[in-house]
Amino acid sequence: MRDENDGCLALLQDAKEILYGIFWLLAGGLLCLIGAVLGGWGVLLLAVGVFLCAGGFVYARHGYHHHEVVEKQD
Repeated sequence: MRDENDGCLALLQDAKEILYGIFWLLAGGLLCLIGAVLGGWGVLLLAVGVFLCAGGFVYARHGYHHHEVVEKQD
């Protein structure tokens, strides 16, 4: 038996991935900012922030381009 709400679940998964991506982008940007202000050992925070931003970008892009909604006429 096939579930008719598969499209809705796919869209919810996409929204979740976009929100995760936004969260990681914000967290990475904050770490980059703190690392740039601190200097010295803050370069480590800056490096971690760059990787978090890259991961957040990948998450957000995957959620944005992953599924499409196709309406069927009955």
